[in-house]
Amino acid sequence: MIYRRPHPSRISTRSFASQARGAPPARVTPAVTAAQSALSDAMSARDRECVHGVGKFCREREAAVAERRQILDTAMASVGQTADPQTDAAIKLVAWVTHGVLRPSGDDFAMLRLVLLALLPQIGGILSMVSRSAMRPSAS
Repeated sequence: MIYRRPHPSRISTRSFASQARGAPPARVTPAVTAAQSALSDAMSARDRECVHGVGKFCREREAAVAERRQILDTAMASVGQTADPQTDAAIKLVAWVTHGVLRPSGDDFAMLRLVLLALLPQIGGILSMVSRSAMRPSAS
């Protein structure tokens, strides 16, 4: 079987670039898509209005662009907060196991990951040291 590379126009450069940097591909939600569309509409209206110089209507269009950009930033931030389904599942699992006594937040699990990231290599080194000392013959 012969493998043919896809034509460059058929390759998604955005997802490839984000994967090459090690970043996960961005999640696109209907809210983000609508906010991006509204921002591009406002920018094109601003560009049409501000061609002849800055005036009253141009300043209004600039304000609209700033408002739409803020809406897009808010939509992107909400996607970023819910971008980790494992954390959401872990929160539900802990609440279920403890019958609702413990209700950890996403930040709690982020700190737990950080602690484990720091401690697990140390624990591995300690276990390696103990196993080597147990395998040595005693000096007596």
